[in-house]
Amino acid sequence: MPQAYCVKDKAKVEVKVEAKIEMLQRQLAQRFGPLPQDVAKKIRGARLADLDRWLLRVLDASSLQSVFTRR
Repeated sequence: MPQAYCVKDKAKVEVKVEAKIEMLQRQLAQRFGPLPQDVAKKIRGARLADLDRWLLRVLDASSLQSVFTRR
């Protein structure tokens, strides 16, 4: 049973990550226009913590690059 629980949790995390990827891509495209391929690739390979940080930064970012720049 514990193994099934881990698989279920992993599936939930994957769905959450996919939703955040989609939301970030949509917000960035709305704000800055079509996303360059390298940016889309970076987003697709990101960890959950990075996605959360970028989703907050997009709110007040002055440029696409500033979303991904360390502060």
